[in-house]
Amino acid sequence: MITRRKSIKIAGVNFKIVQKKRVDLDGDWGEADIDKREIYIARETTDEEFNATLKHEILHCLLRMSGLFYSILKEDYEAEEGMVRMVENLYLPIIEQIDEKI
Repeated sequence: MITRRKSIKIAGVNFKIVQKKRVDLDGDWGEADIDKREIYIARETTDEEFNATLKHEILHCLLRMSGLFYSILKEDYEAEEGMVRMVENLYLPIIEQIDEKI
């Protein structure tokens, strides 16, 4: 078992990582609150799921902190989720391949 992060810096801003019961996250695995500077992750996750969920929620934070969620996506939560999933499923695996070769 790995030690799970309790905080992370995103675009120079410290975010606290809080583990909650999945039921308290409306059945989701994670949630990001940029106003509170907190990322919530279901405590029922495995270490691998925890890391994957953290990466996913960081992408939500980046879209909101950059202003893209409000300007281009017009606060459309489904469009935001689609963009996050595109990056995590198409882009991040490519980056991981590059990191493996170093």
